[in-house]
Amino acid sequence: MFLNILGKFLKFALSLLLASGVAAAGIAATYAGKWARELPDYRQLDSLTLGAETRVFSRDGTPLGTLVPRIGEEAISRTLVRLNEVSPFMTAAVVANEDRRFFEHYGLDPYGIGRQVQRLARNQEAQGGSTLTNQLIKNTLLLDEYKMARTPDRKIKEWMLSVQVERSFTKEEILQNYLNAIYWGDGGPVELYGIYSAAQAYFGKKPRDLTLAESVYLTILIPRPADRYANYADVRPLMKTLLDRMVTDGWITPQQRDAAWSEDLQPRGWKVTYDSGGNVRTAELVDPKGKEIKAVNVNRAPHFMKQVEDELVRRFGREKVYQSGACASIPRWTSSSRMPLKRPA
Repeated sequence: MFLNILGKFLKFALSLLLASGVAAAGIAATYAGKWARELPDYRQLDSLTLGAETRVFSRDGTPLGTLVPRIGEEAISRTLVRLNEVSPFMTAAVVANEDRRFFEHYGLDPYGIGRQVQRLARNQEAQGGSTLTNQLIKNTLLLDEYKMARTPDRKIKEWMLSVQVERSFTKEEILQNYLNAIYWGDGGPVELYGIYSAAQAYFGKKPRDLTLAESVYLTILIPRPADRYANYADVRPLMKTLLDRMVTDGWITPQQRDAAWSEDLQPRGWKVTYDSGGNVRTAELVDPKGKEIKAVNVNRAPHFMKQVEDELVRRFGREKVYQSGACASIPRWTSSSRMPLKRPA
């Protein structure tokens, strides 16, 4: 009698569990389908490629300006660079610090996700866990929609887009786009987007000329550039940890690590002294505006160029304008006249 009742209860419990599972799967599928339909076109990342500038000339050949690639309304960077124009130390530092398994995963890092689940289970704040691909999408394709807000649907969309991007772009293209898109702080009249702007602002040099120490410093700034720039002494131990990790991962030798640690690193605006062991003795922010750079206006007539850009995109589409390396010839006209345009080649 008891076994008969137990058997019926187990059957009921199993049926209830299966029904709950089916219902949960149905709800999940519904939301997944909804979020999938809301995804932006991942191919917009193509507008980050170099050689995609559209240069505008008057009919007499006078250069009027250059249209900078954008995603939505967000200008990606003042100056975009190719991966071979960036110091190998910079790319190595970014991979070692932000996504150690970048060349092994397909957009999602199970180990990173697992660590976040463990932290949440212990009621700790979620930290890291995002791959470079996740971060690239968060800072470009989903930026206008979420403004960096942390919501479950944003994360799911981020994962969906990451898989699409990893299937369509090489790792080198993703890394190049990441370095051109990431935010590196306030540069005064301009926001510091991309490694070119960061290298100019913090060290006054081109990305290809960055030393190992400078590359590590810039990498450490990425999560919170404003706070970390203002507290150099707090950044220094983080740099040591990253240098050690780069040795462990095989990016640099112990000798290179030691030389970088002993380098007389002086970010713009700071006056730092070190002891013989490379440790900070004194660090003073002598010029808080030291990293500010002048806004560079590459257009002779900014308002006119904005009208040209809007008209080109309306007629030919963003993909044609920003990916063809086009030249648009503009006859002399007034703001009230209709704009005749030659189709980009």
